[in-house]
Amino acid sequence: MIDLSAAFREALRMWLPRTAVAVDHFHLISLASQAKTETRQNLS
Repeated sequence: MIDLSAAFREALRMWLPRTAVAVDHFHLISLASQAKTETRQNLS
């Protein structure tokens, strides 16, 4: 499991190219919820 940061994922692929990248559902849903909240706040 990794941080969803693009920079971290890129470094992982650079240094460990054969490593499988996986994310857990909790953090994926949490990130989506945060993005939705920020979008709503920006629109108001």
